[in-house]
Amino acid sequence: MGCANSQLPAPRETPGGSVLTREGTDKQRQRQRALTDLLRGNMSLECPSTAKIVRIFTSSTFTDTRHERNALMERVYPVLKEMCQQQGYEFQVVDMRWGVRDEATDDHMGPELCLREVDLCRKLSTGPCFVTFLSHKYGYRNIPREIEATEFEKLLAKVPTEEAVSLLKRWFEKDENKVPPIYVLQPISSMLPDFRANDQSRKNSAKSEWSHQNTVMQSALADAAEHTLDADRAQRYAESVTESEICRAMNSNMEASSQCIWFDRKIQDIDSQETSYLLSRYKECLGPEERDRESRQRLAQLRERTLAQHLPEQNILSYNITWHPNGIDPGAVREHGEYIDRLCEDFRYKVSTMISQAIQTRQDTYRSSPVFDEVVQHTVFCQEKCRAFQGRTHTLQEIRSYLVGSSRQPFILHGTSGSGKTSIMATAATSAWDTLKSKAAIITRFIGTTPDSSNIGSLLISIITQLGEVYTVDTSNLPPTIKELREFFKSTLSRATTETPLVLFLDSLDQLDTSGDARQLLWIPRELPVNVKVVLSTLPEEKYEILPRLKALFPGTCNYAEVPTLALTEVTSIVDTWLEQAGRRLTTGQRHTVEEAFNRCPLPLFLKLSFDQTLKWRSYSPSDTTVLQDTVRGCIDTLFQRIEEMHGKILVERALAYLTLSRSGLSETELEDILSCDDDVLSDVYMYWTPPIRRLPPLLLVRVKAELGPYLVDRGADGVRVFYWYHRQFIEAATDRYCWDSEAVAHMHRSLGEFFSGVWSNGKTKPYIDSRGQSGNADRHVTSQPVKYGTNFNRRKLNNLPYHRQRAGQSELLMDECLGNLEFVSAKLKSEGLRQVTDDYLDATSHFPDIQPLMTLSEAIHLSQGALVTSPDELPAQLISRIKDRKGLEDFVAQCHASPTPFLLPSQRIVTLTGGALLHSPAEHTQEITGLDLTSDGKLAVTCGMDNSVKTWDVGTGKLLRSIDDTGPQSNRVYTACADTLVIVVTSNNIRAFDLHSGVEAYTLSNYMANSGFCLAGKDKTAMFVFLEKNVQIYSAADGAFLGTASNAQVQEDESMGCSSAVAGCEDFVAISEGNHGNKMYIFNVNDSAFLSTVIALPVSDANMKDIISCAAFSADRKHVIIGAGQSLHHMFFDIHTGDLVRTLPGQKHDRMSAFLHATPDGNYLISSNWNNVVIWDLQKSERHIVLQHIHRSIVNALTVDMRIFVTATNDLMLRIWDLTRDDSQGLGALLAEQQPLKTDVTSGAPSSEYFVLKSMYAMDSPRFLLLHGSFQHKGVAKEYVRVYDVTTATVLRQVKLQKSDQLIVPYGDHSMLVGSWDRTANILDLVTLTFIKQLQGYLPKMATSPNDIRVIACDKVVTPTKARRNIKVYSLATGRVTSVMKAGQSERISGLQLSTDEVTLLASTTKGPLLVFNTNTCCFLCSVNTTSVSLKNVVDVRMTSDNFLLFKSDVGDKHSIVVWDLAKKTEHCRLRTQPGHGAVRRFDVVADDTAVVVTDAHLHVFSISTGEQLDCVHSRHGTSRICCRYGSPYFTTFNNDIDDNAVKLWQTSPVKCVASFTPDIRPREIFLSRDGRTLLGYFNTTPYPVLWTLRGRDISPGGEAGDTGQLPNPYGNEYLEADLSSPREQLPEDPEDPDSDEDVAT
Repeated sequence: MGCANSQLPAPRETPGGSVLTREGTDKQRQRQRALTDLLRGNMSLECPSTAKIVRIFTSSTFTDTRHERNALMERVYPVLKEMCQQQGYEFQVVDMRWGVRDEATDDHMGPELCLREVDLCRKLSTGPCFVTFLSHKYGYRNIPREIEATEFEKLLAKVPTEEAVSLLKRWFEKDENKVPPIYVLQPISSMLPDFRANDQSRKNSAKSEWSHQNTVMQSALADAAEHTLDADRAQRYAESVTESEICRAMNSNMEASSQCIWFDRKIQDIDSQETSYLLSRYKECLGPEERDRESRQRLAQLRERTLAQHLPEQNILSYNITWHPNGIDPGAVREHGEYIDRLCEDFRYKVSTMISQAIQTRQDTYRSSPVFDEVVQHTVFCQEKCRAFQGRTHTLQEIRSYLVGSSRQPFILHGTSGSGKTSIMATAATSAWDTLKSKAAIITRFIGTTPDSSNIGSLLISIITQLGEVYTVDTSNLPPTIKELREFFKSTLSRATTETPLVLFLDSLDQLDTSGDARQLLWIPRELPVNVKVVLSTLPEEKYEILPRLKALFPGTCNYAEVPTLALTEVTSIVDTWLEQAGRRLTTGQRHTVEEAFNRCPLPLFLKLSFDQTLKWRSYSPSDTTVLQDTVRGCIDTLFQRIEEMHGKILVERALAYLTLSRSGLSETELEDILSCDDDVLSDVYMYWTPPIRRLPPLLLVRVKAELGPYLVDRGADGVRVFYWYHRQFIEAATDRYCWDSEAVAHMHRSLGEFFSGVWSNGKTKPYIDSRGQSGNADRHVTSQPVKYGTNFNRRKLNNLPYHRQRAGQSELLMDECLGNLEFVSAKLKSEGLRQVTDDYLDATSHFPDIQPLMTLSEAIHLSQGALVTSPDELPAQLISRIKDRKGLEDFVAQCHASPTPFLLPSQRIVTLTGGALLHSPAEHTQEITGLDLTSDGKLAVTCGMDNSVKTWDVGTGKLLRSIDDTGPQSNRVYTACADTLVIVVTSNNIRAFDLHSGVEAYTLSNYMANSGFCLAGKDKTAMFVFLEKNVQIYSAADGAFLGTASNAQVQEDESMGCSSAVAGCEDFVAISEGNHGNKMYIFNVNDSAFLSTVIALPVSDANMKDIISCAAFSADRKHVIIGAGQSLHHMFFDIHTGDLVRTLPGQKHDRMSAFLHATPDGNYLISSNWNNVVIWDLQKSERHIVLQHIHRSIVNALTVDMRIFVTATNDLMLRIWDLTRDDSQGLGALLAEQQPLKTDVTSGAPSSEYFVLKSMYAMDSPRFLLLHGSFQHKGVAKEYVRVYDVTTATVLRQVKLQKSDQLIVPYGDHSMLVGSWDRTANILDLVTLTFIKQLQGYLPKMATSPNDIRVIACDKVVTPTKARRNIKVYSLATGRVTSVMKAGQSERISGLQLSTDEVTLLASTTKGPLLVFNTNTCCFLCSVNTTSVSLKNVVDVRMTSDNFLLFKSDVGDKHSIVVWDLAKKTEHCRLRTQPGHGAVRRFDVVADDTAVVVTDAHLHVFSISTGEQLDCVHSRHGTSRICCRYGSPYFTTFNNDIDDNAVKLWQTSPVKCVASFTPDIRPREIFLSRDGRTLLGYFNTTPYPVLWTLRGRDISPGGEAGDTGQLPNPYGNEYLEADLSSPREQLPEDPEDPDSDEDVAT
């Protein structure tokens, strides 16, 4: 027979047109009111579950459903788990009886734990929560573990047999500590010790004896209850565990029942089978006949009344099969196999459908709101902490008084770990609702307990969003940076009102992640807005930085409260209350034990640990078992030992070790999976039997977790819910107990790494050797670990896998799976951000410094930071371009080439390679760096920038350690001071000092004059000197105290110090130059606080020119002051005391004397700069060395302490760290020399050392060729050249030397070029033969230097303005003669020409007036466009579409829109108007027939030209983008060449999106598309050849989007030709037939 009834039944029809009743309306109102109050901070409300979990309890009688459970575990659960993961949900199945050993039933806790899990599934699960496989077996009927004493005694009196009475009296003991007293069923092994024996025969005998005695006692109690108690009470003694689970799940509640499913298997002929042991596994048949009959009756009622009547019809799936001599045997019986197949398919379909519907329903309700989810999680945590709280009335009253008082500063609660801060905060937050009479908005966060409260960015967003709900603030477009978010947060706080004041409770600030400078607390207002109160708590230790920082921010407030020690009287009250809540009491002796223990350790945590231990004490417990430890650690160790004894040492040891070693906690599913792969654990669990599936039975972990419940906290990590230790003491105790052996720890990290790598998932079997020495392989059915679940990143893998591989010492796997795996690195970069990726590499290289491929990759990542921080998709291109030594990285580079994400790969090297002198180039400043200093040991660097921040860096790793923001306007200098304990920053109006290591502000000196001279000097830089006019003010650098003033008598009446003075300091002296770039230097004696009489004056130069002092430094022996002279560029050494010039180091051109000057401490070297190079003078040999070139960057400062590691800052965003001992030829400084071939002199053939400087580049009609216009620079003289460049072969085919006067270059066709000279003649050059073939008639217009002045049409005619620029003349290229002059009848000068895409319409712009429109076919004037009619003047940019729409913008008037002008109607058509707040229009272009792109300050807007509708708006990095497009091309490009953003971006035209980008280390000069619009080309000031970008990636053809240009015709051949056409050309006499009569300019 087949599975006749296995089809899913149709769902019951629901009546249409439901009517909303008053009761329904009231419930909706109550629900909405509860939602509002929950968001406003009412902590007393019951919270719905917001966990993104599908958690299903599976219930059955177990022995008859083995095949079903195993098949589901193998075939269905993994599919459902993956489905849930793709939607951001966790899938858990709770099977409490699968794999459970008899020993686990020893304490009779199993049924209670099952019911707890049923409740938890009902509470947490999204969608289905309960599945039963109830069939023909009613199941095990247990004895209640605890029975109230009065009820037990009443039942005992009714038990008829002596055997039963004797057994009940033996097995139950009365516990007077329970209120009311109870009788407790004793553990089986306490009466039958062999129940846990290792000898199997003795164990089986004890099991048989227990089974008999249990049956006798259960039957006796059930019979007595039936005659003594009411039906509901009697049910407890008669029902099976399975029935209790089903009733608990359905709970007579239709809504709950809709989450339950019954898979009803009916074995049609089972009742006709002969009684046997096998049959007893499927139905009750071997017990007493009356008991079996009762079981069958109760089963029938359960099936027909409970399940069939309460479950929705569509949630009952029925299956009919027949009996087989082997029972259910899918392996041997085809029918049974088909049944299992259908069951699996139905289970998958039914459960997945219910999950999908529930997720959709949840998304349609408030429960899908992230802020609601966050509020609920903190509310539930708060309620848990309040549940056991007592006492602390004085502290709570302090907080209440603060809330109703007038203070405008925060209230700060601090206390040691375990002192009860969090419970106080929770209780204060709960009571604030009543204190403020339900008026206030109370926002509470227990930091570190959820993903959104663990770092400052997500914390502020969460709070702001909740504030937005309460105060109706638009939070849909929050700022992207932490700095802007801080300011938005502060402004949002000010929305509080008198009617709805605001209270913010933030617990455990010390738990904040240090990223984003969270612990600097700059996000907390110095003065709170009116109607706002903030209550904070923290640990007091300095290492957490919080309390010292708070005291610095709020020094004068009295709002500090330390958590006081609990008094004994409070302890008594607290214990009494806890006992009352628990329904417990203690004997006199037990209470005395508690009080004595607390006297030894008066900490709330100790009291709680001790109290939890007393809950296990019975009134009959022997006194030697009711003892307490003296310390928190002792309590924890005792707890661990008890759990080990109860649940097995190996299981507990490994479970708690894995939890402790985890990076941030583990979910239940993760820990169960990890333990299921630990064969030491499984061999212990399965010591005496072999499981059908080799996994850890879920009940075992549930039991262990239940024992530790109060000391674990559910928290957020990587976007999922995990559990971890709540107190640090538990972490320390578990580490010492379970993680002390380094080899064992490494092994467990390997196991954790294997789990997060997914090596044993997806059906892969793991080998094992069981406890009997038998080997095998088994699928552990663990969670798969792809990098992404659908569109969601697997953040658990990304953050945990490298952590554990590194700590396991598995360097090869660390590379293969993580840091040498492009998919992994790219995913983490996009998911977690650049800093987390660089931290992984730094962590790895610190542990594996000898693995060169890892070091190379780490270096490449660090060098690419400037690009990757904003453009993570550039990862493949950046690494391919930078990695020089690819040994060991061949596979990784191949992965990069096969990247699934498109990327742009340049043909030339335009980035710094690995292996060079540059080690790190972090770009954490948002505006250019202005100051740099090092600590004396060179380990730390400090910088300041125009973004008004000071940042501290680890020089060894390049890692940002701390950022101090809002240091003041125009922070321009920064120094370390006071033996490297302080950092001092000078701004335009103050001097501020901060602790170097904590960032806490030390002091501020206000009213600093920006034109003052400033210097640090003295031993360890302990004194500050401020020079102004003729005086110096002296301050203590340690505390800012004013020490005195000294006057300089050497300063003459018309002289001063300070303004534009060069200043230098050392231990004994300060040197200050005459202000306003003078040539005198004064010396101040630090020890005497007086100026020396010596005045040093620079000598007059040879040209009798007055020199100026630009920079200064002291020699190492402090005998000389070294001056950098700004005119002569010399470094001059003067004796401090005599003023004599004792040495001169001659300067060279481009030396930057205004930058910096340092003498090394050993006196051997002098360091300065040469524009964009570091210059090192060897003072012993008087040799000058140029090192560390910074391409197109002027150096702010360069520092070193050992002449090996240099730290430099330039006028951009990057700090650069160099190793001078490494090869600098990999740096960009070598680009020019590396890429420049030897040029031969055209006439002599001799090699030349001149370098070709590319000035402009033009696209030819064929995408294969480019025209390069540049010059060879030699001794300051430029020689003009034009080159023809073959893109396919990357070679120069032609080179022509032109006249210096040849300024206008206009290529056309494949091999022709117009050359316009300063004499205004124009000649046509044949680029194949390198000969001029004709000269155009007449003269070009005045100042014709731009290609906009001349346009070639269809390669047969040329249009250009007439000589005086009033009209347009047309040339024939065939004859070189003017064929017509198009006159517009106006007097304004024509400033530029533009052609329509079909080259029929010509647009001429004029300097002040109208736009002129001509037809190039008829050579006639069409019309003029008077832009003043649309309130626009001085049109600065115009574009034209093929359907005669003009687009233009103005530099005055309306700067936020583009005008679209209809040429046919001669009127404004519409305006393309950008969004408010996006800034003025910077650039625009037409990229398709009806599409325009408009660039504003930080956005790229896409518009329909015909409708004016904005189609899209894309955020782009701040700055003015330049756009380049080719009409009809599928792409357009943007780039910047005037700000600190070098990114080149390729955009898709329709729909508009960024396809790929590349950020070179040098600034592009020009980027454009080839004529066919499919090749991206560009050039740089440092590269003599163009750069061709190829679009690459796995799905891109090898030729990229450029196609194969090698197939295009080559009129030049393969032979290189060059010519010298620089000699003066014969000028033809003026042609009297020239029709250009526009003669107001002399020719």
